[in-house]
Amino acid sequence: MEIPEVSWPRDLDEARSVQGSLSEGVMLRPLPGPVKLVAGIDAAFTEKNTIAAVVVLDIERMEKVEETFSIMK
Repeated sequence: MEIPEVSWPRDLDEARSVQGSLSEGVMLRPLPGPVKLVAGIDAAFTEKNTIAAVVVLDIERMEKVEETFSIMK
């Protein structure tokens, strides 16, 4: 898998501009029911690997339900 080059913001003003553009795509609407699970996701990239991790949390009990990670070379 080849990871494309990303053009990162050069300074804080440019980062704010990018965030402003992205925020235009956010849609707010009522949820169909109560939220029971939430997930945290992260990814890291090296020259040779992509590493991704996910953790799922039951928010009523504040307990971890699942965690996993994957490394792609």
